Amino acid sequence: MPSVSAFAGDPEAYVVYSNGTLTFKYDDQKPDGAYALNTGFANVAWNTRLSTTTTVIFDYSFRYYRPTTCSNWFYGGSSITSIVGMSENLNTENVTQAANMFKLCSSLESIDLSRFYTANITRMDYMFQSCSSLTELDLTNFNTSNVTTMQSMFDGCSNLNTILVSDKWSVASLQHSENMFSECGTDAVTQDTREAYVVISNGTLTFKFDNQKPSSNAYSLNTGKANVGWNTKWNEITKVVFDDSFRYYKPTTCSNWFYGGSKITSIEGMSQNLNTEAVTQTYSMFKGCSLLSSIDFSHFNTSSIENMESMFQLCSSLTALDLSNFNTSEVTNMQMMFDDCSNLKTIIVGDGWTTDKVNHSTNMFSDCTNLVGGEGTTYDASKTDKTYAIVDGGSSAPGYLTKRKNITSIAIATLPTKTEYNIGESLDLTGGQLEVTFDDNSKKTYDLAIAEITGFNSQNVAELTLEVKYSGQKTTFAVTILDPKTPVAKIPVDQNIAKVWSSNRTIFIETQPDTKYTIIDINGRLITTSTTKSTREEIQVNYNGVLVVIIGNNSYKVLN
Repeated sequence: MPSVSAFAGDPEAYVVYSNGTLTFKYDDQKPDGAYALNTGFANVAWNTRLSTTTTVIFDYSFRYYRPTTCSNWFYGGSSITSIVGMSENLNTENVTQAANMFKLCSSLESIDLSRFYTANITRMDYMFQSCSSLTELDLTNFNTSNVTTMQSMFDGCSNLNTILVSDKWSVASLQHSENMFSECGTDAVTQDTREAYVVISNGTLTFKFDNQKPSSNAYSLNTGKANVGWNTKWNEITKVVFDDSFRYYKPTTCSNWFYGGSKITSIEGMSQNLNTEAVTQTYSMFKGCSLLSSIDFSHFNTSSIENMESMFQLCSSLTALDLSNFNTSEVTNMQMMFDDCSNLKTIIVGDGWTTDKVNHSTNMFSDCTNLVGGEGTTYDASKTDKTYAIVDGGSSAPGYLTKRKNITSIAIATLPTKTEYNIGESLDLTGGQLEVTFDDNSKKTYDLAIAEITGFNSQNVAELTLEVKYSGQKTTFAVTILDPKTPVAKIPVDQNIAKVWSSNRTIFIETQPDTKYTIIDINGRLITTSTTKSTREEIQVNYNGVLVVIIGNNSYKVLN
């Protein structure tokens, strides 16, 4: 087992490489051989790994780190085909340089930059140079007002036909733009003409951002604290969906969006497709959503929000709220924020929670009669303003809030679709799901690709146990490596011979000691392989059906 950093308990940003995957992490579990992040325009320590990297993963833990540069991170990664978790887990609010970031990533067909914050970036030279597989780039999130260098930014992007930008795209500070579009599929950026709107169909309210707004049952978004255009339709809406297209839109308000949605039971895609970095108001956002039992705020950016008045008022089916991602440093109004959430028991917050600027908090917790703080502080009808809007410190510092959860264990929720490999094939985690358990016994499921996987080697026929690591926790799952050159169908199968037989899920082999044997099913899947230890070997096999025992050049069919 690799040793961890000598400064255990002190989180550190680092990069690990394993089986073609480069993973960015931020925790206190840095193993030997991991790479520290670069600074400024310096080369990255993992540059010798980029030629064999096929997948990049931004681990969930990395969202809590704030890098100052992304320069050279993937420069030369010609085999990279996917980048997982960048939109969710890379916070670029402090980044000033992105030069060469994706340079020579010639196999990368798409990059999700919907949450890539660029307001402080000054260098974008060579950022996408020679990304020859890109056909479209959506840079509508890019604020380039401070960028001074765009030299060769899109140079050599031979198949790039569309570069979408918004009114935040600016060349006012630009000093160097030589060869910006040299050998590119387009010679200019395109102003985005998409429109944000809401459409209602079959009881579902869907948020979209495109050029396809229909003429009926579609509504423009509101501004400020204005009522929404769809507020008369709540009697028919049971479900809310944030379409993938909506991730590229940045609303300035979420006020009243679901106010009165008493029949809403589910909200899908909000975590992935709602970008709230520009939102200043969430006034009455979920007010009256009395059937909504859970809301995912794992990627809800609150750093600019000033008004959270009545945000969850009358959400009587909520029993827990995880607000650990909330940064409330700019909030001035929390009046009636949780008012009449009668079944709410737990409110989880993180380090970003503060009420320092709050000057309106009347009835913030009124009628939250079941609310209990992390140390057991119970509801007090005389303490319903921001006084108890702190992490519970017990009798000496009572509060209604609970500190952010820690991960206590992980488990495989769903195996990857592919668990059998031919010799020489690469690991494929598609379909795999990881279940994460927190210290309050709640659970959440993520794509398995978010974790670090070790132990895979497809050079020889074998049964492998792969180790899964995530946020300091571990679990395992098994895969099988087969040899496609020796399929069972081509093995001459003899009639049963007395020295090899099966009974009660046990295969018996009578032969010389130290004789190698292999047991496979009729489809060629390896069951086990080993060497006999005596003249009579008994092998327990938990399998129903026909098996083939291979000893030397002979094969024996048995019914288990």
